[in-house]
Amino acid sequence: MKTILREAKQLIDTTSWIKGDYYNANKTGFCLVGAMAEVLGGIGNAESWSNPGRSFLEDVIEEQFPERVMAHGVVDIPTFNDHEDTTRADIDLVLEKAIAKADEIVT
Repeated sequence: MKTILREAKQLIDTTSWIKGDYYNANKTGFCLVGAMAEVLGGIGNAESWSNPGRSFLEDVIEEQFPERVMAHGVVDIPTFNDHEDTTRADIDLVLEKAIAKADEIVT
C-alpha cells in the first residue's frame, strides 16, 4: 500500500497535478485518483474499496481538511481534489501523511 501511495506521489511530482479530470489527454497531469489509477491499472481499481491506499488518503483528508469532507462524514477523494480551496500543497501533504500512516502499519 505504501508503494502504491509513493508511486502515485512520484507520478504527480514528475508530471503535474490537475483538477476536474482524472488525467489530461496526454497524461502529463493527474488528479489524486487519476495518479492512483495509473499506478493500479485503471480508475475502477483506484476507486475500489479493495485499494489499500484509499483508506489512508481518506483518513488524512478527514483529519486535515474536515471542512472539505462531504455530508455525513463521507470522504470523497475526487471532491476533495477538485474543491476550490484545494492546492497542490494540500495534495502533497495528504500523500505524505498517508505514506507515513502506511509506514507505521507496516513497520
